[in-house]
Amino acid sequence: MFYVKDDSIPLIITPGTQAVSGDSKTLTGTYNFNTQQSTLGADGTATLPITIATTSSPNTAQGGTSVQTLSNTTIKLISGTTYNMTLSDGSTLTAVGKTFDTLANYTIPAAVLKANGVTPTQDGSTTTFTVPVAGGTLTMTADSATTPTLFTIASLNVTGASAFSVANGQNFTIPMLKNAITTATGSTNASTITVASTAGIAVGMTVTGTGIGTSAVVSSIAGNVVTLSVANSNSTAVSGNITFKATSTSLLPVTGDNEPLTYHIPTSRFAVFATLDGLPVPGNSSGAAAGFPTGITASTGQIKSLGTMAFIGGRNIDSIARDDYDQPQFKSYFDITAAVGGTTNPNTLSFQMDSTNMTAYSSVGQTYSNSQDGAPLSQLSSYSFDSNGKLIAQYANGQSKVQGQVLLSYFGNDSGLIPIGGNSFEESADSGTPTQGVAGSGLFGELKSQSLEQSNVDLTSQLVTLMSLQRQYSAASQVVKVASALQDDVLQRLS
Repeated sequence: MFYVKDDSIPLIITPGTQAVSGDSKTLTGTYNFNTQQSTLGADGTATLPITIATTSSPNTAQGGTSVQTLSNTTIKLISGTTYNMTLSDGSTLTAVGKTFDTLANYTIPAAVLKANGVTPTQDGSTTTFTVPVAGGTLTMTADSATTPTLFTIASLNVTGASAFSVANGQNFTIPMLKNAITTATGSTNASTITVASTAGIAVGMTVTGTGIGTSAVVSSIAGNVVTLSVANSNSTAVSGNITFKATSTSLLPVTGDNEPLTYHIPTSRFAVFATLDGLPVPGNSSGAAAGFPTGITASTGQIKSLGTMAFIGGRNIDSIARDDYDQPQFKSYFDITAAVGGTTNPNTLSFQMDSTNMTAYSSVGQTYSNSQDGAPLSQLSSYSFDSNGKLIAQYANGQSKVQGQVLLSYFGNDSGLIPIGGNSFEESADSGTPTQGVAGSGLFGELKSQSLEQSNVDLTSQLVTLMSLQRQYSAASQVVKVASALQDDVLQRLS
């Protein structure tokens, strides 16, 4: 294998979700990038997409697609348009993104205003609202005239003191007057009122509402009873919502609209070539291979590369997006197929090389790990059968492999089998059809390898027959003995 430096294609990373943190320069979230990137032609226009790592294949076990996802990633502004991107494994990459420009719009949720007791004042029935701020008012545009959920500040329409505390980033604060609003009751001409809640109410706040006296100020608070500096109206009782206006400001967060939409990371890209026994391995000539660089020259002409690999920060881009189990979403591999053996013993050699964890640091090349899933050529040394009838072949390299298994047959009436000699039998109508299976299962027993069965007859029956034959022989021998004795006696009498 050897690698040739190729033109760099920047990796474009797009935020899936991106949240600004408190320091206004740090963003966290999920970021995506696609291995398909457009290259620029000589005229500066985009040509057909070319895969950065053309050897990439989605790791289907991890739900991989053509888009890789970088989760739990933090991006922090360093200076200008330069960012540090910290991945979930703690490694850091350098990216270039959009700078923090002068903002045109700022937004603040209506819920934030409500939670801080700030009630915007609507200009008639339009979407224009104003809120009090330190030294003046702030004009905002709502997303709805009836039930607004988000307010946009299109310009710093603030009178008096500066309302914004602007940081170098996306986060801002507005020193809005934090008022308290609650329901209250009180009698006419009385200097006290009873409120539903004293949350946010403090001594010195000015008080306005139905039945409240002119220029009333909170003098003291005892439980839910608030004492005012002036008496209530002499004609109208205190009721409904009462507003307690703050004398100091509350800093409320405002978010700008200048978060970078894309980040570019430069890549180091290499074309991959291979030789086998000194002969070039043909490259990939289909699909995206149209963009593969050509390299070494063979008898058939220029050989295209097997693929290309791209690295960012010295790491293969296919290895940077990983799941919770540290498994990459993609795998980089090369399928190498070549003819071997020449004309004498022609054959085809095929294997796959996984390069997912390959690195491209500025150091001397070295192998970090090496593994294989095959075995060298070996000769059969012996074979045997196990108790289940499996034929196990043993090879000289110590490995073994099951090459087959003995099939057994069971007959319902084995007495109906027809003997054909050599301890062999043949199926008949009386024996029935066989039930087939393997040793050690169902009705079948185990096999004894390298064992010779001495007899397959019924010994009891044979012994009984032998005893019967012995008795018959004894009786027959007695008959012969008597006949011989009679013959001798007759011959003696005749002489």
